Amino acid sequence: SRGLEVEGNIFIKIKSLIPLITPLLFSSISEVEQRALALEVRAFSSPNPKTSILKIKDSLPQKIFRIVTLLLCLILIIYKFYLVIF
Repeated sequence: SRGLEVEGNIFIKIKSLIPLITPLLFSSISEVEQRALALEVRAFSSPNPKTSILKIKDSLPQKIFRIVTLLLCLILIIYKFYLVIF
């Protein structure tokens, strides 16, 4: 490793590792703290059931459009299979 003195007894080797390990430990602790805050903000530990802010109800035109679109898709699928069979 660059800049790491590895000569000497075990205590000198361990002492020379401290400046290399310290930033790693601090960044790991910081990352864990950020993840814990993110989980807490999203209420992962909450015993209550998850809810949304608003319940949006479909209007009548939206319901009609959805039904018409579904029927058109079904008609096209049936028509496609009918053409393949005959």
